[in-house]
Amino acid sequence: MTNTLIDNSENLKLVNIIKEILEEGKISQIDIATGYWDIPGTALLADALDTFLEKDGCRLRILIGKDPYLFVEYNKNPKYKDQKSWPEDYIRTDINDIEVKDDYENAVSFLLKYLEKKDKLEIRIFKRNADDESQFLHSKCYVFYGKGIAYGIIGSSNFTGNGLSGNAELNYLETVPQIITAKPDTVNLSKGHIEWFKEKWELSDDWSQEFLEQILRPSKIGKKVQEKLKEVKQNDLIVLSPFADIFKQEMIILPRTVEYLQAMLKEKDIVCLDRIYYLIPKNKINLKFALGVINSKLTNFWFEFYYKTTKVSGNYFDLNGKQIGSILIPEASQEQKEQIADLVDKILAAKQATALPIQANWRWK
Repeated sequence: MTNTLIDNSENLKLVNIIKEILEEGKISQIDIATGYWDIPGTALLADALDTFLEKDGCRLRILIGKDPYLFVEYNKNPKYKDQKSWPEDYIRTDINDIEVKDDYENAVSFLLKYLEKKDKLEIRIFKRNADDESQFLHSKCYVFYGKGIAYGIIGSSNFTGNGLSGNAELNYLETVPQIITAKPDTVNLSKGHIEWFKEKWELSDDWSQEFLEQILRPSKIGKKVQEKLKEVKQNDLIVLSPFADIFKQEMIILPRTVEYLQAMLKEKDIVCLDRIYYLIPKNKINLKFALGVINSKLTNFWFEFYYKTTKVSGNYFDLNGKQIGSILIPEASQEQKEQIADLVDKILAAKQATALPIQANWRWK
């Protein structure tokens, strides 16, 4: 990537630039400072951020300040007339008033998943400076860094749906690590993005658990997502994390990092660990039929269309449970299931005959 202005025009939307940055495999830390924050903004990046945070050692910190111009505009809206505390009461009002739809539920699910993991996601609020004086944090700053790599974005975009994609904004992407990581000393007074964020973060107050317990969980959309999560059911398959203990039965297994979906059939008592997902039948289902559906070109075309923006370095998918759970196993007649299962048997038999590993690294025409 190269230094560039980002104005939310067709080819320079901030949300797309961030997704492109997140594809860099070396990024391990994201720091975001914003004058306001909302669910629609999180929804735009929820899948990409989920893939990022699932990696070991990766962390996201969000610092919310007070955008004075937005504050004035919000107070013109009657629904905010009784709100006293910014941003807490305003965000509470927004979440309670938000439309309940799939994209926003996905964002809420992401927040519920990570807000209890302090080593993964933290939210703080900035209200006072180093002299303990009340102060606006009008700044918007997005910092991405890891071993040997750093990107910094500063400009006008809040971490909101409009700021990331809708408004006519102006931001600047810096790609020179020496600038982003600069620390002032007695000779060089330059301050980089990381040092600036660190100063503000240390002056801020933690809001993660208060937001989770007092705003997100009790909200209408929060309650709906929590009920869905309790059901645990995803079509006819349950997605288990790696290192599951249930190995006695046959099941479908799916490598976590793949160029395309290439599930395999695990026989009884065979144990496979290391970056593997186990898809264990919850109800009676023809596993070979399901295997054929998952590995089909049609399913792979659909998966590529919906999740191509979540790919990581090397053009690979780093699969997560939500993505796997979204794969549809269609209703079919018994005859149709048997026909597909028969084709799967023939492919597996051909693999054995040619002494290749018994895996379904094939896709149908």
